Amino acid sequence: MEYRSDILKDLRVEINKEKNEGPLIMGVTLFVMILLTILFLVPTAKKVNNLKTEIQEIESLKEKYNKILVSYKKAAAYNEQLNPYKKKIFSRVPEEPNSIEAFDKLDFIAKINNLKLNKLTTKQTLENTESFNMAFTGEFSNIEEFFKKIEISDRFFSISSLTIRQNGNNKKQNSDNKNKELFFNLVVNSWFLDEQ
Repeated sequence: MEYRSDILKDLRVEINKEKNEGPLIMGVTLFVMILLTILFLVPTAKKVNNLKTEIQEIESLKEKYNKILVSYKKAAAYNEQLNPYKKKIFSRVPEEPNSIEAFDKLDFIAKINNLKLNKLTTKQTLENTESFNMAFTGEFSNIEEFFKKIEISDRFFSISSLTIRQNGNNKKQNSDNKNKELFFNLVVNSWFLDEQ
């Protein structure tokens, strides 16, 4: 009997030991799990936050890129619309400087519009540009026609400066200002391609 009671006693001690160790093992296991969770979740949360920030930056870059792309497409479409005009203008620009030919055109346009050339100076101002400083006298309607003819000339000209005043030599009194003789000074630019 004592033998049995010793076995039962040992069994009870073992059971009590297991009862006492059970919460300790559970506590240690729980602590280790919490520790592992903290060690793995905190860096993971940081990585997730970093990824979110990167995604937001990529999204904003994508929006900027889309805006640039739209602007580029608009510019390309606008350039396509301009191409016929550019070709037309470049067909009116000679390949090398020719001041005499440019002046002859300007002088001819002035003469057919009854304008009198008083002064002419010419110089090459910028690269591939010739500049003509011209002083004329004539009536307003003739000056108006002169500008219209320059605009449709087969040579491309642009007017960078224009001064018009009533000619001091004109003593006639006339009620119609359009028929009074005027003095005008203009600077006309002419280009050449000079592709060498």
